[in-house]
Amino acid sequence: MLILPPNFESKIGSKGPENRQKPNPFTVSKRVLYLGIDPPEGRAVDHYPVIRTSKLESHELSIASDRWEEFSHVIFTSKNGVRYWEKWKSAEGKIFIAIGEGTAGELRGRGIQPLVASDARQEGVIALLEGLCLEGASVLYLRSRRARPLLAEYLARNINAVVVDLYDTVIQCPRMAPDLSLYEEIVFTSPSTVEGFLKIFGKLPEGIRLTAIGAVTRAALMSIMLLYTRSTSKAPKVNRFKFSQIE
Repeated sequence: MLILPPNFESKIGSKGPENRQKPNPFTVSKRVLYLGIDPPEGRAVDHYPVIRTSKLESHELSIASDRWEEFSHVIFTSKNGVRYWEKWKSAEGKIFIAIGEGTAGELRGRGIQPLVASDARQEGVIALLEGLCLEGASVLYLRSRRARPLLAEYLARNINAVVVDLYDTVIQCPRMAPDLSLYEEIVFTSPSTVEGFLKIFGKLPEGIRLTAIGAVTRAALMSIMLLYTRSTSKAPKVNRFKFSQIE
């Protein structure tokens, strides 16, 4: 279930921020609003990133960096993790594991050919690890502070591993909130984008297609829809939302 920040107040039924842009009467075509950090190539979208990332500095990170040569396997579960890690000059001889093709692409751009989980979730990484011979292995797992605990818990039970929070995801309102009536689709790329959208707009809109990238984001959206349904009899029913998922 999506965990909202302590200072988040549910605004179901509210009109949203007062500084929202006014509709443009000359706009005749509907558009796609993309809420993630990296807008897709080859598709026309309006980019409104409701999240950003920042690198973390910690004692654990310093230790992992000093012990870099000891690790036989390195796990990345996002493109941002790849971008924030700095030990690429000494990557030879290590096995890199990527959660999906997006993360794998970042690694390939650095000359690394990773093993790629066919299921782009932590469950998929676990399935990949279970097919490897990891006797005597030493694994480094670099993740977001907001990462689900599943993979870290699996590693703690089964493998000699070091888990390090490499970066954090921060909710942001980058500029004046757009008028949602101009859009036919809103793309959510992570549970954090669901949280960020709610903090800015107060509620999920009806009549606009809500597209989730991946099963974890889908679950976050669905939990909010169910929360609306249960919180008040006037809340929109789940089946009144337009919803789709992209793996």
